[in-house]
Amino acid sequence: MEKEKNSEFRSERVAKLPDYIKSGIERLGADFGELFKSKQESKFLLGKMVQDEKVRTALVALTRTLLNIGISVIDLIPGIGEVVSIGADLAKLTKFDLTPDVSKGIAWGSEILELFTGGVLPTHAIETTFQVIKDIPRIKVGLKKAKEIWSAHQAVVKSKKVQDAAAVFAPAPMTA
Repeated sequence: MEKEKNSEFRSERVAKLPDYIKSGIERLGADFGELFKSKQESKFLLGKMVQDEKVRTALVALTRTLLNIGISVIDLIPGIGEVVSIGADLAKLTKFDLTPDVSKGIAWGSEILELFTGGVLPTHAIETTFQVIKDIPRIKVGLKKAKEIWSAHQAVVKSKKVQDAAAVFAPAPMTA
């Protein structure tokens, strides 16, 4: 009985709202629904893209490139830069190799230049450059594949069948 009174009371309160507030609530609800749908769709698409080998390879190459650029920038700072750069070179001995396409000889050989420049020369930039030359084509291929996945998804979403099905589940406007 108490629940019925509460729901009747709520209905009366909604009925007493001015039209501009009702329309604002409807717009807000629609916008929130679109935002939620968009977030779900983005998660779905990202998951679908990451399943593709070319996209995954591109993401790894892009991440590696950004990390290598960061290390090269830090390598500009004498003292700290050498530690970070040598740390990256030591990582070549593990699975966490940020320059897999650069030989150990080039990686370790470039560090010798640090001795002659007093640590001022960012030697990790040499390795970064060699690696970026190899990674840019990988990134381009992965980006192209991600665009193909996105375009295919958009074609499905915008198809008449999907739009008709979505219209069935569209929220009904609020009435007084």
